[in-house]
Formats: sequence, structure tokens, C-alpha cells
Amino acid sequence: MARDENTASARVRRRAPMASCMPAPDRVCAAHVSASHAACPSARVGEALYAAGALVHKRRDRPRNSTAAQTPHAGSVEMAKIPVGLQIYTVREQMAEDPVATLKAVADIGYAGVEGGTPSGMTTDDFLAVLSDTGMQVIGGGASAADLQNDIQKVVDNCGALGINTVMMGFGGNLSESEWRTSVAGLAKGCANAAANGIRVLYHNHAHELEQKVGDEACLDYLLSNIPASDIGAELDVYWVKTGGEDPGEYIRKYAGRTPFLHIKDRAPSPADEECPFAEVGHGILDWDDIFTSAEAQPGVEWYIVEQDRWTRPPIESARLSFEFLAAQGKV
Repeated sequence: MARDENTASARVRRRAPMASCMPAPDRVCAAHVSASHAACPSARVGEALYAAGALVHKRRDRPRNSTAAQTPHAGSVEMAKIPVGLQIYTVREQMAEDPVATLKAVADIGYAGVEGGTPSGMTTDDFLAVLSDTGMQVIGGGASAADLQNDIQKVVDNCGALGINTVMMGFGGNLSESEWRTSVAGLAKGCANAAANGIRVLYHNHAHELEQKVGDEACLDYLLSNIPASDIGAELDVYWVKTGGEDPGEYIRKYAGRTPFLHIKDRAPSPADEECPFAEVGHGILDWDDIFTSAEAQPGVEWYIVEQDRWTRPPIESARLSFEFLAAQGKV
């Protein structure tokens, strides 16, 4: 049978618009709103999430173009590899021009999934259909602190549309110390709401959470020490940890068991960092041996998520170079 009318592109043209699962966060870098796939270690998955149709987009058994696990030595325990996804903010310009072709190109590189909500110009159904056609999965969407606290049903419904149960959020860098205290107290209530509905919240850091302090604690540490681990985890961005003056491997070890996602991003060496501080993974100054060793020594790391905010070459080529480095390191 001819497949013309069943292609993802045809579906994009035919289907009626649906709401995007990318709410605009309050005082958050909206470009980095992201979340997780349905495979969550938490047993508290709310009935409302199932009623909304969540957890229907199943995690694949193995990443595309890779084995599911490292080949073990005789008598050793088989160790599953951590799947590698791409934050679609990396290829945002191409997504704006042709989301279907861009997602297919990402899949062809070998990525197992993409992080980010329904792209502009697509319906949620079409987004999921393209991912299904290409063998990828959605890793997530996002939520604002305000919605977590005041409109948890909206978050539940958004998660249900994409079949996820993890959302990411973050605060902007213009908060005073007193505003940080107030914001964290409010977020604690929102995270409790989320946990009661089977939704896991992750905090995505930038540099300012390491550079600024509440009392004698870095803001990131203050937040994670004042909200129970049962209610919030971390999506550590190793580039921003480094840029904030801290050691990424040390922070991964510090929050062992509480960091299901790692944003994998490299920093260009000086003087290039003055114009474009970002580099393809493995092409910059971060200590990847320590990062990977730290991540793989702890329980519960579910995804490595490549992201690059700016580039000196076509973004899809940057995504390819990062993936090729990870492949050369035996990560895919």
C-alpha cells in the first residue's frame, strides 16, 4: 500500500490543533523547560494520570542504533547503558522550519529520545506519531512553579497528553535572598501537590543557583535541602555547574540517587568562550571521565540528555558530533 497519506507529514497537515505541553514557567528560562519519560522509579503514580492517558508512550528496550547493555565478561553482571536523548532546544531553528524532518534527522543520528514539549506548529498527536515512526520517545515537558502550586490538574493533564510523569522547572537569576526563601517555600507546596498526583519534579540549574547564596548555602543546595527528596530531584546541567564555579562530578556525587537526568553539555576553551561559550560534548574543557564515572557509580540515572545552546556550525551537526563522542566513549 502506498504510504503517502499515512506519513507523519500528512498527519501534521490533517489533524486539528491540540494544546502544547510546554507551559510558560514563571520567572524561568522557558527554553529549558523539560521533563522525563514514563519510566519512573517512584511507585506513586496517581490514578488521575492514568485516567488522563499518561504512561502510554512506552520506553523502548534499547536506544536506537545501539545495544541495550554492555557486553559483560564471563561471570559478570550485565550492566544496562544509560540512554542518550537530545534537548530539542538544540535544534530549535530547524524545528521551526521543518519539525518532522528535523526529528527524523535526530533519530538518524542515533538519539533514543528528545526532551521538550510539543513543538510549535505540531499537535501533540503528530509529535508522538513522528517519534513513534522514528523509534524515539518523548523524554519530557515542563511545569511552572505557579501551576505546580495552584493548578496541579493542568500539570496532570499536560503530562497525560504526552504520556510522561516527570516535569522540570527552574527559577530565574534575578531573585533576592528573601525571594529565594519565599519561592522555595512555595515550590515545596507545589512539589507536594505533584507527588500526591504521581508526578515527579526535577529542578534544572543554571549558573546563578551556584553563584548566589541563601545564608551560607548555594541557592541550589538550599532548595534541595529544604524540599524533601521524595518531592523533588535534580536535573543537573554539568555545563552550568562548571560555569557556576563548581565541579560537576562532585555535584553528581553529592546528589547521588537524586539525579535521574543529566544535561550533557560542554564549555568551549578560552578565548572562544567569550563569543560562544558552548562546545560539542567532548570538544571542550569538562572532565567527562569523572562525570561519567560519577553518574554510573550511583543509582537511578535514567538519561544523558545532550543540549547545546549556541553553536559555531549547523546545530544538527553539533548534535551529531556530541553523539559521536558519546559513542566513542561506549555510552551508546
